[in-house]
Amino acid sequence: MRRALLTLAAVVLLASCTVYHPQAVDIPLIHEQGDLRVDANANLSSYIILPDNINANLTVSYGLTDHVALQAHANYGTGNAYGQAAAGLYWPVGERFVVETYGGFGIGSAWYDGTNNDYDADDDSRSHKTYRYGGHYTLPFIQANAGWHNLADGHIEVGFGLKTGAFLPDYDYRQYDADGNEQVDRHTHLDGGRFLVEPQLMARFGGDKIKFSLHMGFTLMAPELEGNFGHDFLTLGAGLNFKL
Repeated sequence: MRRALLTLAAVVLLASCTVYHPQAVDIPLIHEQGDLRVDANANLSSYIILPDNINANLTVSYGLTDHVALQAHANYGTGNAYGQAAAGLYWPVGERFVVETYGGFGIGSAWYDGTNNDYDADDDSRSHKTYRYGGHYTLPFIQANAGWHNLADGHIEVGFGLKTGAFLPDYDYRQYDADGNEQVDRHTHLDGGRFLVEPQLMARFGGDKIKFSLHMGFTLMAPELEGNFGHDFLTLGAGLNFKL
């Protein structure tokens, strides 16, 4: 077990950081005024299989009135940070089902310094080069959630959500030679808006006030990122959810 954990940590630390990953924001299922939820979790994100991001997440959600809810979220991890705020409406349907809609705005950033060894066929040698990319993005979005609360006498909650928004990046990639001089022809810039879709799933198990929470999210982006920039496709998270 110890060796597996050390291997996973090495893979994450050595992998290059992507400019965006699916956010492990809580699906709170607010169903009454004064309903206050705090969700704290850790997540792994990956493009296909191996994770390249580990993040700590915190989401606070609150039922302001019988139908108005507020939410704030922040996360920080390996070479990235993100925060968002949202307000929305919720509608209880029967005793256990609830529908939520939110509109909000997010701001994030990502950064990474790396090295590579390029092979030069002319002199049969390898040159040691470094590269660096970083920047920020904004994300206006809307999200719809639905799910069941108070199942199994209050021990289980299950929800799903669909987030859509505009990913608006401002990133730069720069490469440097072995002497630390920037290679101007290797500089690339990422901007322009992209349509983003994030399906999300959530499940919680436990007592009335504290539950173990599981999160899964996917990101689809169009048009896709190009060149030296990429985004993660999958995020898996686990943590604790508190009903205060």
